[in-house]
Amino acid sequence: MYNFVPVSKYDQRLKGLSITADKNERLAMSAELKKHLNHSSGDSYYLYFDSELRTIGISRTSSSEDHIPHPFDARGYTNAKHFLRMCGIDTSLHPVKFIYEGNEKSIMAFKQVGFCRGHSFKSDKNGNLERI
Repeated sequence: MYNFVPVSKYDQRLKGLSITADKNERLAMSAELKKHLNHSSGDSYYLYFDSELRTIGISRTSSSEDHIPHPFDARGYTNAKHFLRMCGIDTSLHPVKFIYEGNEKSIMAFKQVGFCRGHSFKSDKNGNLERI
């Protein structure tokens, strides 16, 4: 009669290191990122932004004395209204996700999902693409 296939719960929060800017203008760390950073309530992190590459940076330390860290609560959230507006990240229509890309010194870099970095490609006769 029915051909049921079992489907398990899949929790996106546990997949990969990521940061999400939500509609309430907060930044939220993924569960895996919190685990990676050994995050606990009240921990503060320094935030960075590269406007050309649309990349967020996060670090426990800063080389600048006047750089003020953002406190994150136990759930991994911080109020980032000023940060998001300064960086031109619009979350009014939908959340914006940033996925882990690598480290630059002591700063973890998270690139914006869906942002094209302007790479150009050319195609040969066989349809193979080559980055220019």
